[in-house]
Amino acid sequence: MSEAMAAEFDTVATWTAEVALELGAEYYIPAGCRGSGSPAALAWMSDSLALSASDRVLDAGAGVGGPEGNTFVSPAQLPAVIADAGLRIHASVSNATFAPDPEPWQRHLAMIDAELDRRHAGQVVWQIAQRQSTIFGQLLATGQIEGTLLVLRPTAYTR
Repeated sequence: MSEAMAAEFDTVATWTAEVALELGAEYYIPAGCRGSGSPAALAWMSDSLALSASDRVLDAGAGVGGPEGNTFVSPAQLPAVIADAGLRIHASVSNATFAPDPEPWQRHLAMIDAELDRRHAGQVVWQIAQRQSTIFGQLLATGQIEGTLLVLRPTAYTR
């Protein structure tokens, strides 16, 4: 794993969890979705998976992470990559179709980021993660990559 990937998925993830625990339960989900996750995306995913209140989700993969170390396939290549893995697309949606995040969600994210910055601004790992986040944001803003949510099912899945 590259230094940038380790920074985002190991060290910064741990720091973010620590901050969320200290701030309180209303910060847990926004903290876990720093990046591309949003209330609208989570609602779409929940509906697409037909989740109930008793279901648990381990990881919805809703953060940005990278892009160093990531390999992006083109939209035209994606179906073949998914099929080669023995999966099929059950549902998909562009992240761009969702409404902006509600103000309370944005406020929670701002508090989390401010606290992370206050604690770790001078640390190289934080600086690497921030640089990667900026790069990823620029790639999204310029249309070089697009955030897409996918619900995948095994090819043999019939539900």
